[in-house]
This record gives sequence, structure tokens and C-alpha cells, in this order.
Amino acid sequence: MGHKRSSLNRINGKGQNSQREVRPEVFKDNVARNQLINNKEILEDDKRRASQRRTKSKYETKKEQSRLRLYGKRSYEKNASKSKEQLKNELKEKQLGIPTLNRSIIPGFQVKKGKKGKKLVKDDDSLLMNRIIKSIGDEYDNTIESKLEKDKRLQEIRELKRQEIEKKENEKKMKLEDKKMEIKNKSNMARSLRRKNKRLSEKEVEAEVEQSQKKKKSVSFA
Repeated sequence: MGHKRSSLNRINGKGQNSQREVRPEVFKDNVARNQLINNKEILEDDKRRASQRRTKSKYETKKEQSRLRLYGKRSYEKNASKSKEQLKNELKEKQLGIPTLNRSIIPGFQVKKGKKGKKLVKDDDSLLMNRIIKSIGDEYDNTIESKLEKDKRLQEIRELKRQEIEKKENEKKMKLEDKKMEIKNKSNMARSLRRKNKRLSEKEVEAEVEQSQKKKKSVSFA
């Protein structure tokens, strides 16, 4: 009786498993499965099961939840039901060419501008090289030394830094002096050119006056 009732329930769809799949035991056994791995049916079955087992990634679930919060359940379901062709036809923000608005500036945060990369040291700059070598040794060499030795080394680094600053200041002064001399030379050149042009123009005027005087006819009365 029990067997008949269960079969009737299965037909009517009232049982726990309304649809039951009959699979041979060979496919369930792992050893036999490895031996029959070249069989196409097994491979297809594996793919189907893997696709059913696949769960959404953490990123996908997060995205889905944020969309639900923003647009609500109905609008999200509408968007989800859209076909791939409709999604392809829809234009994205980048394609629309909408101008980007001014974003809010975060206080205390400053974006670095200019060239990115390493600052190269000149080969002839011995002060900077010595200072870098000494400071690197100070950071990475865990040498046992007395307080006097450490103070002496730190004093050397400070002295090198001071010399470096003085050198930079002298370079700035020299650059300024060179610029001044260049401007002065330019002004002297311009002055000398003006004087030369003035002299030439005066000579031309004098020559014209002399020519005009020679051309004049003189009449003598007897």
C-alpha cells in the first residue's frame, strides 16, 4: 500500500521530490567516472552541474544590493528582465558626452602635480653623494657604536647638509647675477645700436645738404 501511495503522490506532484532523475551508478562512482572521462555525456553533465552550482560573486551581490537600495525592487527587476540586445542598444554615459561636473575637494588632501619618477643625482655633486651614503648607513646599518661616535656622525651629516644649502644659495645668486649681466649687455647693445643708427642718419642728412648746395646755379654780374 505504502509503495502505491508514494507512486500516486509522485504522479500528482505531492511528494517531496516531484521530479526524480534516474542516473546510472557508474557515473556516481569517482573511479569509474575517471575511467569514462572521455565520454561526452559525462562532460556535459559536469558542465550543467557546475553552472547550477555557481553562486554570485561578492562584487556582484554588492552591486545588486546597491542597485536595489537606489532604484527599488520593481525598477531593478525591470532592468534585470531586459534582453542583451536592448542593453547593447542603450547608450552609456561615456558615449553621451556629458561634461563632468566639478567634484568636491577633500580638505587636507593634495594631488601631486608635475613629473613622476626619481630625482637623479649629478655625478660631480660629491656633497650630496656623501650625505646620502652617510644617511643610508645610519638607517640600515645596525652597528654598535658609542654616543660620541653617533654624535660625531650626525654632526658630519648636519655639516654636509649645511654645505649643500650654501651651495644651492650660491648657485641661485650666480644665476641671478648672470641674468642681470645678460639684461645689462642687451641694454648696452641696444644703446650702441641706437647711437650708431643716429650717426648714420646724421651723415646721410649732411650728404644730402651738400649735394643740394652743389646743384644750385650761381649767377655772376659783371
